Amino acid sequence: MNLADVVRKRAKINSSDHVANEMSTFLKQINKKLSLINLGLEAFKRNGEYVFSETTAELLIELYDLNLGHSISKFEKNNIELADREIMSKYLSLVANLCTSHFSGDEVAEIDKKLQAIHTDIDIYEKSSLKNVANELFKEDSKTVNVAAMHEIEKLFVDIYSINKYPYLTKMDRVSLFTELESKLSIVIEEHQAAIEKVNSYRSDDNQDEDINEILEY
Repeated sequence: MNLADVVRKRAKINSSDHVANEMSTFLKQINKKLSLINLGLEAFKRNGEYVFSETTAELLIELYDLNLGHSISKFEKNNIELADREIMSKYLSLVANLCTSHFSGDEVAEIDKKLQAIHTDIDIYEKSSLKNVANELFKEDSKTVNVAAMHEIEKLFVDIYSINKYPYLTKMDRVSLFTELESKLSIVIEEHQAAIEKVNSYRSDDNQDEDINEILEY
């Protein structure tokens, strides 16, 4: 089956004009959904032509019809914790099946790495995982869910405005202290982000043995 056949099957239409109109939308939507794993429908071509099996065609139609909402844009904007995990789970399973139905073993292995990376991100941004990180940071028992621990950093800012805790601060004191904390924290975050990117860039060249402190000193 070629792409027109898949569109015709999905839309249940035979008119060439209608198929041509639907094909543009179909291609755009599939490419958008595959972009999350850095893939496009162009990669499915063989010798410059679309040739799909019945199974692949059915899976492409299923992917087209899958309503992802704003989940992909959440990933693109690094708001991964806001993505719908149930939908993303369906998406990952569907894309894995689609790629397995069409590509060779070596090609699937590379795609699977990207799928696993998304799985990892979904897992680490689970609220329970974030709470465990916070519990560890603040030396709480990791077996207990301490909601307050999640708000410790927020409290650093909020506390500045507490009349009960700090009754003698003026309005300008509070604004100045808030601004100072925000400035210091932003510098720490910026430096830490630069360190992450520096180490990640170094490791990307297959340098896995170097001590991280030596990398950061370069």
